[in-house]
Amino acid sequence: MSLIFWAMQAGKLGSQLAKGIGERDAIVNSQLVQAAARIQTETIITELRKVHFLLANGVLNHQEFTTQKRVALNQIEVMGVAEAPMDALRAFMPLVSENILTVEELKHIKTMLES
Repeated sequence: MSLIFWAMQAGKLGSQLAKGIGERDAIVNSQLVQAAARIQTETIITELRKVHFLLANGVLNHQEFTTQKRVALNQIEVMGVAEAPMDALRAFMPLVSENILTVEELKHIKTMLES
């Protein structure tokens, strides 16, 4: 099952829980469900390193690498990250020196994290 499916299920569960408890508790539970539906920055970084490894070893061509990289980065926009935006951005910084990300891609990540 996809992460989006599970995120939607978590959202439904959070809505059902909120109906049976007080307003303050509903807000807290909603925040917990939202946090659970977000992706860990390290998960995205691991995925990027894996596809870069495949590129470096000739398994993927540059176009396939670019596509897979875009898919991994789109998870930020779709799901959001569990960490604070600046912490997440700092976690991506080493990928620039590893030639996995460009500075322009890092700037785009910053924009996604801020929205």
